[in-house]
Amino acid sequence: MKVLLLTLVLGLVYGELPELTPEQVDGDWRTLYTGADNVEKTSEGGPLRAYYRHMECTPSCENVTLSFYIKFGENCTLITIVGQRTPEGSYTIYAEETGLSTFQVLPLTEKLMSVYNVNVDPEEKTTHMITLIGKETQVTEEQVQEFYQIAEKHGIAKENIQDAVPTDTCED
Repeated sequence: MKVLLLTLVLGLVYGELPELTPEQVDGDWRTLYTGADNVEKTSEGGPLRAYYRHMECTPSCENVTLSFYIKFGENCTLITIVGQRTPEGSYTIYAEETGLSTFQVLPLTEKLMSVYNVNVDPEEKTTHMITLIGKETQVTEEQVQEFYQIAEKHGIAKENIQDAVPTDTCED
């Protein structure tokens, strides 16, 4: 039931999702900016604060594999998850600690992507979050402003978005 609700919400937000290709997705990525309507979840040390490292998909992008670090204090834990594509074009994953996530990967440029995620935690609290990831850690002010606009379209205020680069101290 939760998957159906999340898929409906994401479908209403995005309409029809673009088909992803391995050329768009595959590679090393870094978290640049992240934010949520529930800031505690994506603040430094929060359970949804992910420091992306790698992403790839199967030839038809039916599955997307994400590798990222989560920090607990000063300790970084590398996590690899596989999202399965839904008929609507979003991806779902379940983790016991954080609950059900339905996410969409939206290529912005060859080196920038936005990941929009709706998470329902084990206590059934819903968090809408968005992350800007890049193949490089440098972005222009114009690109950041465009990301803020995308976030606002999803109900995430500019004030809730944080620069993640300075807090990414996880080793590769």
